[in-house]
Amino acid sequence: MKLNFLPGKFPCFSISLILLFSCFSISASAQIAPNPGIESLPGKGTGCSEYFTRAGAFSYQRLLSADGLCFLNVDPFEINNFVYRSYLSSSNGTFMVFNSYSPKEGPGTTGARVFIFFPRQRPLEMKLLKDRSVLQLATPGFEIHYSLAQTQVIGMKGGKVSEAKTVSPSNQGGVEFSHVKTLYLDLGFTMDHDPSTEPARISRFTDHLGKTCDIVNRELFLASASGNTSFRFSDAELKTFLAQRCPNLEMNF
Repeated sequence: MKLNFLPGKFPCFSISLILLFSCFSISASAQIAPNPGIESLPGKGTGCSEYFTRAGAFSYQRLLSADGLCFLNVDPFEINNFVYRSYLSSSNGTFMVFNSYSPKEGPGTTGARVFIFFPRQRPLEMKLLKDRSVLQLATPGFEIHYSLAQTQVIGMKGGKVSEAKTVSPSNQGGVEFSHVKTLYLDLGFTMDHDPSTEPARISRFTDHLGKTCDIVNRELFLASASGNTSFRFSDAELKTFLAQRCPNLEMNF
């Protein structure tokens, strides 16, 4: 999985872990029409029809890849000096927290924190409530809630989430999960690239009871000749693998 950038350093994710898709510029973001209301969003309830809409302080873009994977990107609608945090989810269970630290390009100007949540069973969707916008992830019962007034994560369904106010390399992407009611994998934080591309790196599974198990990335991800990565296991295959490697973990799916 690699992170690439267009001129102007708006994020373009080239992610074989979730086989993403597309990138867009600041000028495209400025052309988003005001949110017409969730009921009129194209693709509502149809799986993964594409849409691009605004909900308060964020814009939402859902896309379908050529091989049938669904992606939903959540970006600040207004960005000051290219210092911001955005969020990318996929039907493969991935939730990436992307950070941009500077209008400059080059080493040390971006970072990524990556999580994968299991099981991966439902289409990605965005919905709009009176006081918040909601990102429904691929794991049933799991949602991220965003403020309409400011670019801020304000809560979640299915666990607890906290977000740092500052966008800084020192806070590991700025988003932390706890008390999650399902299995998830934390790949950690890396500067300038996706953590799954480091084969010797240790990633951590946490089950719904808070028990953990560490696994080296080369056992979890396949690398292509181009340097991209993909997660090795289906949900059923992962349960079999973890039963052998991490028998202390409890699967609740």
